[in-house]
Amino acid sequence: MTYTLKTRTTEDDWKTVEAENPLSKRIGTAQRRVQQVLDGYVRACYLSGGAGLGKTQTINAACAGKTVIRAIPRDYHDLLFWFEQSRGKIPLIFEECDHLFRSERCLNLLKMATDPNGPKVIRIRVPPKKGEVSTDKTIPLTAPLVFALNGDLNNYSHWPSACIAHILALASREHPITIDGDRAERWEYTISLAVLHNLLRKTEDRKAFIPLAVQNEAIAWFTENLWRLDEVSPRRLKKIAQTMMLHHSARYRYGMQGLQDDLDQFLVSSTLTGLMHPPVPTIFVTPYESFKGQPGTEPSRETSMKSVSPKDTSETTPQNQHSDQTAEDLSDWSNEDLADLADEALTELLRRNPIAKLLRWEADKATITVQAAHGGADFKMLQRGPDPQVTAEQRALNALSHENW
Repeated sequence: MTYTLKTRTTEDDWKTVEAENPLSKRIGTAQRRVQQVLDGYVRACYLSGGAGLGKTQTINAACAGKTVIRAIPRDYHDLLFWFEQSRGKIPLIFEECDHLFRSERCLNLLKMATDPNGPKVIRIRVPPKKGEVSTDKTIPLTAPLVFALNGDLNNYSHWPSACIAHILALASREHPITIDGDRAERWEYTISLAVLHNLLRKTEDRKAFIPLAVQNEAIAWFTENLWRLDEVSPRRLKKIAQTMMLHHSARYRYGMQGLQDDLDQFLVSSTLTGLMHPPVPTIFVTPYESFKGQPGTEPSRETSMKSVSPKDTSETTPQNQHSDQTAEDLSDWSNEDLADLADEALTELLRRNPIAKLLRWEADKATITVQAAHGGADFKMLQRGPDPQVTAEQRALNALSHENW
C-alpha cells in the first residue's frame, strides 16, 4: 500500500513526520535497538535496507563515546578472529556483511552466539607449527552483535535456499529491522531532515556552508524529479545539493556551464513520469522563527529584515544614521543562530547580485563575516565588544543596502 503524503507547510507539520512516516518510525526503532544492544540489554541486532537511508548514521550515533569493534569479516575464520578480539565483552559491529548470511558455516556460528541457552564459548583446534603438536583454544561468543547489510533478511528470495532455515532461526531470536520505504515515504523523511535538522547545511566534506538559496534549489529539483530519480534518500539529496554548489562555483569563477548534464546522472527513464510531484517545500530558518515561508515561495528582503530583530525597523530610518534605539544584546545567541542569520543575509545578497564581493555584518559581542565568493560562503566568528552607538538592525540594513553591491 502506497503511503499518502500530507500537506505540510509549517514547522509543526514537519515535526509530526517522526510519528507518522513509516520509514521514520522504523529508523527510530533501529536507533533504540542498537542502543539496547550496546548497553547489554539485547544480544543482537540486524539492520538491513536500502542505500543512503541512515544505517551507518544510526550506528555512528549509538557508538558515540563507546568502545566497540567495527569490522567486515571475510569468512568463518575472520568471524572467529573478531569474536576472540572482543573477549566476549566489547560490542562487535559487522558492516557490509551480506556474505556472512550466504554461508552455512558462518550462520551456524552466529546461531550459537545468539542462542541464550546455547554454549557461551567455542573450542577450536589450532594447527601445529613445524615440530610441534596441535593445540586448541577457547573463544567466548558472548559479545553484543550489530549487523548492517543491504539485503533484506525478511525477504527470503534474496538468500540461498540452504541458508533460509538458518536465517529463520536467527530471526526467531531477534527480528531483523528493515529500513526501507516507498518513494513517498523516502521523500517525506528526507525533506524532514532538510527542513528540521540541517541536512543540507554544509557540503559533504563539512567545510563549506551551502546558502539557503542553493538548498531550496536542490529541494525543488529533488521534489520535481521524484518519480525519475535513481535513488530517493538523504544521501542523494545531499549529493544533488553538492553538485549544484560546485556548479555555481564553477560558473562564477570560470564561466562553465552544464548543471543539467551533471544532474541527469541521478535520473533514470521511468514509466512513472506522468505522476504529480508533491508541493515543493522551502527552507527558511531564522533565530526567532525556526520555520518561515510557504511552499514554493522565496524569502524576500522584507522577510530577511524581520529575521534580524523582532523589533520593527522603520523604513524612514536614513542609511548610515545612528539610531536612538538601545543596541540589541546578542551575547546569548549561539554560533548556529548567528550563522543562520548571516546565511539569510547571504541568500538575499546572492538574489540581488550572484557575484557578491563581501558582506560584513557586525553584531553586539560578535562579528559575522560572510564572504560570498562566487556563490560560496565562508563564515568567521570574531569576539568583540558591543558598539552602543549603532543597533544591530541598523548595521544589517546598512550592509544589505550597500551601494557597491
